[in-house]
Amino acid sequence: MKGNKSFVFRFADVEVREREFSLINAGKVLAVEPKAFRVLLLLLRNPQKLISKEELLHAVWGDTAVTEGSLTHCIWLLRRLMGDNLNEPRFIETVATVGYRFVCKVEVSEIASEDLQSTDKAIGLSEADFVETPANGEIAEAKANPLAQIDKLVFSSNQLIEEVPPTKAKRRPLYFGLAILGVAVATAGTSALWRAAFRTPSPPKVLRFTRLTNDGQGKFGPMATDGSRIYFNELLPGPRNLVVQVSVKGGEATSLSVPLALPVVLDLSRDGTELLVADSSLENEAGIRFQANSRLSNVSPEPQALWVQPVAGGSPHRIGTILGADARFGPSATSIIYAIGHDISR
Repeated sequence: MKGNKSFVFRFADVEVREREFSLINAGKVLAVEPKAFRVLLLLLRNPQKLISKEELLHAVWGDTAVTEGSLTHCIWLLRRLMGDNLNEPRFIETVATVGYRFVCKVEVSEIASEDLQSTDKAIGLSEADFVETPANGEIAEAKANPLAQIDKLVFSSNQLIEEVPPTKAKRRPLYFGLAILGVAVATAGTSALWRAAFRTPSPPKVLRFTRLTNDGQGKFGPMATDGSRIYFNELLPGPRNLVVQVSVKGGEATSLSVPLALPVVLDLSRDGTELLVADSSLENEAGIRFQANSRLSNVSPEPQALWVQPVAGGSPHRIGTILGADARFGPSATSIIYAIGHDISR
């Protein structure tokens, strides 16, 4: 953005205003994390173009060491604010293990600074709606060393007192009052920072319970979620296992098509497109399949074959000849962490 012009992006009922660092959905101004907003701007500047995760991480975080989980969180937050859906995206499409693409048609316009105030009034915005936030470095410094911030406040108040210039006698009471006010503000700030730095966090409290399923079937974990769906295991008579999913808001649980004898879901990939599944059935020397130790029992489970199952359906892929008692996706899209015996491997 150059000069006194600012870009405004419009798509569907959403308007993104670069100057104000704001996202307006159906006329309502929504708060957006700075990193998530920068991710959205990069996607909007390149509509219909696939942008790799590496490019997004470098453009938004620079040389700061972060994992793909930070980017995944930003994408999840943007989808929630804009009412987007991972499985049927209207705005941000996930390309598994590669990156993201903005698929909606975007209208881009430039607005000169003199036109911005009239636009704000047209949608009912004022300067009070846009709050200036401290730079990331200041936030990090405050968290890392709260006592240093206390020293800054005390120094500022002392400096205020020392820098009051000599003036006529009738103005001295005014300056004296301002000095007392500055000391009072500094003292209050010092006390607040001190309490924040050394306060013992209160234990978490359960505020309410929400029943998500009500079908009477036995269920067991581990559970995995992409923010909109929850994936878990359902135990049926037989015994039989099913991999099922339900909305985070509750509703009817639906089973996924997993062509394994006794599938047990273990984890969900970071992009939400693949499940890590174990086949809890074993085959004896006579070729007869039987169930390994139940994950609900107190007995350590037998090593099981590990598979990657696409969430959208299709054939699962066996992960080599690995057998594990438990497993999770690794920090990268191509690694698996699994446990067998007394060891953990990757």
